[in-house]
Amino acid sequence: MRTFIHYFAGLLIVIVGVVIYANSIHVPFIFDDSQNVAFNEHLHLKELSPQGLYQAAFESPLPSRAVANLSFALNYYWSGEDPLVGMHVVNILIHVVSGLLVYALCLLWMRVSSEGVLCRDPWSICDTRRQLISAIAALVFVAHPVHSQSVTYVVQRMASLAVMFYLLALVLYCLGRLQRDSLRRNWCLVGVLVFWGLSLGCKEIAITLPLIVVLMEWLLFSKFPTVPRMVGRRLKWQLVCGGVALLLAVVVICLVSRRNPLLEVVNGYRFRDFTMAERLWTQARVVVFYLSLLFYPHPSRLNLIHYIFPPVSGLASVGTAVSLLVLSSLVGWAVYFLRSRPLYTFCILWFFGQLLLESTMMPLEMIFEHRLYLPSVGIILLFVLLVDTAWGRCRRVALFAVWAVVLGAMMAGTIARNQVWQDVIGLWTDVIVKSPMEPRGWNNRGKEYVTMGLSDATIRDEYLEKGMHDYKIALGRAQHFVEVLNNLGNLYVELGQRQPALAYLTKAIELRKGMPIFCYNRAVAFEQFNDLESAIADYTNAITINDEFVGAYFNRGVVLGQIGETRRAIDDFSRVIALQSDNSAAYLNRGDAHMQLGQLNLALRDFDEVIRLDPDMAQAYYNRAGTYSQLGEAQQALQDYNRAIEIGDLDLAYYNRGNIYMNREDYVRAIEDFSQAIEKNPLNTGALNNRALCYMSLNDFDKAFTDFDRAIESDPKSAIVYVCRGNAHLMLGNHTAAQREYNRALALSTDIPQAYFNRGQARAALGNHTGAVRDFGHAIRLLPQDSQNYHRRAQSLYHLGQFEAAQRDVDQCQQMGGKVNAGLLKAVQSALQRSPRGGG
Repeated sequence: MRTFIHYFAGLLIVIVGVVIYANSIHVPFIFDDSQNVAFNEHLHLKELSPQGLYQAAFESPLPSRAVANLSFALNYYWSGEDPLVGMHVVNILIHVVSGLLVYALCLLWMRVSSEGVLCRDPWSICDTRRQLISAIAALVFVAHPVHSQSVTYVVQRMASLAVMFYLLALVLYCLGRLQRDSLRRNWCLVGVLVFWGLSLGCKEIAITLPLIVVLMEWLLFSKFPTVPRMVGRRLKWQLVCGGVALLLAVVVICLVSRRNPLLEVVNGYRFRDFTMAERLWTQARVVVFYLSLLFYPHPSRLNLIHYIFPPVSGLASVGTAVSLLVLSSLVGWAVYFLRSRPLYTFCILWFFGQLLLESTMMPLEMIFEHRLYLPSVGIILLFVLLVDTAWGRCRRVALFAVWAVVLGAMMAGTIARNQVWQDVIGLWTDVIVKSPMEPRGWNNRGKEYVTMGLSDATIRDEYLEKGMHDYKIALGRAQHFVEVLNNLGNLYVELGQRQPALAYLTKAIELRKGMPIFCYNRAVAFEQFNDLESAIADYTNAITINDEFVGAYFNRGVVLGQIGETRRAIDDFSRVIALQSDNSAAYLNRGDAHMQLGQLNLALRDFDEVIRLDPDMAQAYYNRAGTYSQLGEAQQALQDYNRAIEIGDLDLAYYNRGNIYMNREDYVRAIEDFSQAIEKNPLNTGALNNRALCYMSLNDFDKAFTDFDRAIESDPKSAIVYVCRGNAHLMLGNHTAAQREYNRALALSTDIPQAYFNRGQARAALGNHTGAVRDFGHAIRLLPQDSQNYHRRAQSLYHLGQFEAAQRDVDQCQQMGGKVNAGLLKAVQSALQRSPRGGG
């Protein structure tokens, strides 16, 4: 019978947990999910490498919660690009396992307490009664609507997973203490340390475990006559051992997170709207409110963000006084039951002990429902025990019916609460309806409206206006709410309104001088408004506050590159790489900077590293191909362009690959690539022009002129296109049309030697040798090393009768290694012999 109840209770716990949370598996990422999970690149594992796992664990925003971070990373690895369903399934599994552990723990506590030993109930044996009480407590824990935040809210796996390991450690401790075999007991204690460490690696709330162990020893095991004695049984030894364990836990957390807890507490209040004293004064009301949620968890009372009255108001003071009275009474009951019913005392002290970290001096937000996940275990067991004590001896069927109704109501409440989480806007609207004076609800709904508006052009204006409306209401609720000031500033940046954008961002900086993110955001605004010097100054301020601010170094490097400070840009990208050795974007940008300086080998090394880190980044192959082209390694460039096209289908990769084919006189393949580039970007003037040149080489002048016309239509100020179209006319003997095209090109740019040279040829063909001589002279000035400029000028000078000048150009052409037309050479020499003065 007892084994059957175990199996039946376990099955019922699993079924209830799965059924009530089945509608949560499609709940989107919300609130803190963004930075900790959804947009945390360290979690997006593609392979299970030691380096990847380490970075996921310890380089995420909360490195002290490495175990939870790893669980998210493994979700990403096994779930692929859409891990959301997997995240929720694992959260439900954790909750169900925690429910099973609550059942086991309640059984063990009752076994070693006086309630478990002294059982005078005539209707059943003690073991069966303990099983039923434990099963009801576990079912209430699993079905309780207040826990929906801990299960449905993805990032709160940090809390629920910590609780699961915490409960497992306590179960092992109890089992170990009940073992008479010392070897088994020692293995259980080793398991306690392991699971306590895992719990600490999920969330710092696990630090209370030594305190709970001391309470169990004092209130439960010391009352159980058959428990084997151990060295630390006396209270003073328990306290010493517990204190040492707490100290070690604090040291480990500090080493892992690289933080000083005292400084964290002191500095944390610098960025809060309340002081430590105000928080402590308010927490009495918060704890009583927590108790009320446990006993009356109607969905209308549940909220992601609860509003707490200002801590120094008169109404708040009265509420605090009443709350302190309620809590004092609860402590009084704990003292009252100390000898007669120590399990009751333990349950009450459990509740207070589990709130020690989050409801005292830590600079955390005032209230969140997920903080009840672990403390609720004690209160739930206490409530079930009290009901059983009061009515358990009679009307057993009625009592089961009452519990069935209670559990059914809780299950319905949890399902209804999960439904609210289905839509992000709906969730924040729920927060606003229930806590209209809480500015964070308005701010966060505004942020969602803005995000949705920016991602969908069809609703952009409407949703940005809604976001602005919510931001303004949030600011009205709290004038010094820096996050909404920052969000308003960023929205005005998006709208292109410089003055209000900078005003809001500047006010945020003034209110939070020690927060580098606000300097960073204003720098982004300056960059958007093309005030690059001010942007650099703000990025520098952000770096001064936090010399490991990767984003500020990276963006400053980009801006420095834009203003030509290439070497300084390289320094910034190198700093990013020193801080994040796997930052492929920094390597990519540094490689570009090296290319600009002509440091092609260094550029190649950076692009190689980008490709090693991210083998599927098309831009890296494209950039490396450009470097190979500059080095004259066309074959390797061609291979990289092929890869860039294969991965990213880049139009510029088609264009540059077409250039390689054109240089190899493979005009058919070049035309195919230029056509692809044009299809992807019809305004690609270079591709249109070069395809026209390929058609010219294939003597298809009709298609060539069509492409030249399209190129000029897309970019009327492109001088080189006029030059090329002039060349086509020149090849066809249309010298007047060619001259007209060269005139247009030179009107746009006066430093094109080819335009002067070819216009000179056209003029010479039309008999305008005086104009031709001037054009060849301009070509010589711009390109003095080209011997053909001298040769052609010599021809026109000969036609003008300037034989000595023609001879000088012929001599110059020959000295430069150029080939002189034999007929011209003979004609010039004959003319000089006939006319010693050189024709005047």
